[in-house]
Amino acid sequence: MLNVQNYRVAPQVAFKGEENNSSKPYQTHAGLKTGIGYSLIGTGLTLGVNSFGKFVTKVGEEAAKEMEGAEKAELKQTVQGLKSVSKKLGITIPIMILTSLGCGAIVDKLINDKQKAFAQKLDENGKKEVLDTEDSADTTRKGEVYCRSSIGKKVGTLLGAVAYPVLVKTNSAIAKVKSPVGIVGGAIMGALGGLMLGAITDSVANSGARKHADKQAIANKTDDIANVEEAKTEE
Repeated sequence: MLNVQNYRVAPQVAFKGEENNSSKPYQTHAGLKTGIGYSLIGTGLTLGVNSFGKFVTKVGEEAAKEMEGAEKAELKQTVQGLKSVSKKLGITIPIMILTSLGCGAIVDKLINDKQKAFAQKLDENGKKEVLDTEDSADTTRKGEVYCRSSIGKKVGTLLGAVAYPVLVKTNSAIAKVKSPVGIVGGAIMGALGGLMLGAITDSVANSGARKHADKQAIANKTDDIANVEEAKTEE
């Protein structure tokens, strides 16, 4: 008679190196934070200009009281014009804030999509192949692989070149004053500003990605140890 013995088979824990570790995609809000910072600076400058304008109009009104004739009429007209501009400057603040946040959100979306695709490729192909084939791949000081972003500089430059001159023209139309810069000049200024803000976004995102890669490696090692202990327990 065939004697069948029952054996408890412990679950096999397969170790294939880095391929068996999961890479949770790094997600950043660096672009949004940079946009908020820029908005705060822009708001402060606008409010400062507005306050200075109010001061000038007050001085002008006092000076007009001492004048007569055509000079008085001309100064009063100038003061009224400054008052009108001062009132309308407040409307430009939310437009500037929304534009800045919108550009930051676009950059974040592109960076996060790239990070997600990179993490998937890292899971499927492992560190060595990713380092050999991906230009954006880099390593932390601990030797972990992460995706280095340059999207902020590239996209920020483009967005700045388009958004800034449009923003200037829109604000000038609202305040009913002549635009201080032309379209070409605005595009150049916007491109330089977008490049600077994009570089800041990339720097913050890359710092976060490096930390995330090191933390993810520790988490994966902890999971591997837990799997081994669980397998030993069930033997």
